[in-house]
Amino acid sequence: MFCTFQDLERAVFYFLWGSKWERLRREVVKKRPENGGKGLPDPHLFLGSKFIALHVQYAMTPSRDNKTAAMARFWMGSYLQSLRILTPDLRTPVSFTLPPEYGFIKKFLRKYFLEKENVTILTNAKSMVSLVQDREEVSPVPGLTLSEAKQVWKNAAHPALQNKHKDLCWLAAHEILPVRAVMHSRGMGTNPICPRPGCGEPETVRHALWECSVARDLWGMIGPLQCPSLPAGAVHPLVYRLAVNGVGQGTEKLPAEEFRLVDRPQPAGGTERRHSEEGAGAARRGVQTTTVPGSRRCPPKENVTPQRVEQRAWREDLRWNR
Repeated sequence: MFCTFQDLERAVFYFLWGSKWERLRREVVKKRPENGGKGLPDPHLFLGSKFIALHVQYAMTPSRDNKTAAMARFWMGSYLQSLRILTPDLRTPVSFTLPPEYGFIKKFLRKYFLEKENVTILTNAKSMVSLVQDREEVSPVPGLTLSEAKQVWKNAAHPALQNKHKDLCWLAAHEILPVRAVMHSRGMGTNPICPRPGCGEPETVRHALWECSVARDLWGMIGPLQCPSLPAGAVHPLVYRLAVNGVGQGTEKLPAEEFRLVDRPQPAGGTERRHSEEGAGAARRGVQTTTVPGSRRCPPKENVTPQRVEQRAWREDLRWNR
């Protein structure tokens, strides 16, 4: 069975995403992790650099007896002279048109802006790959600057995180989690509204992780984050950009292990009394007692516990994997 290079790359991305739905452009996935990608090897860049470095070396071979070098100079001579890699020599015949095999070299150098590089770079495949990767742009994060976006990608690839946590942070920063609003925008869902009872807001990534009543219940249990780099007693406000993206004042050079939760003072009656008072107040007012600054108020769901939230997330993952 004949398999093309495009078929092979398509199979790799089908395996990566687990379906035929590619949520990001392949160029973004191939970027380095610190630039918002997954560091997926780019076979087109790797094999193209090898091919170009080999044939430019053939064309630069000083010996006239080597037939391979002579053919390379003949077919590539005019193009390499235009790049000022070869010096014009009227005693050596050259072709003014590139064959399809060497036409790939011209397209490759134009695509990656390598036509103005010197012969030292063009004869070394590793140098070409490193140069192209160093020119990668940082993938933007909605609502953040480029410097903050770079910090987000660094946090998402932190070595202290497990692989599943890295994937979740990466998908959330790109806003491509399979929530209802994302699925509906791509024609894969009929309703973008949050499925929780009484919540009529679109289920975006921000809503699912921050604004929904279930998410606010969980964030309310966590409490504020205290950072040792701040003055004594200073506490970060629990905001979306800090809690989800890990971007805030004084957190750029701080390892993730140094964040700790602030112990919340318990009422005199104990934990049971506090929960009963909060539940009674919520029943009287019909609203959630714990709120997050800057969030929309959603009607709470009764008997919300971390175990039920985890079970619901597991069932959602199982449904999408099917």
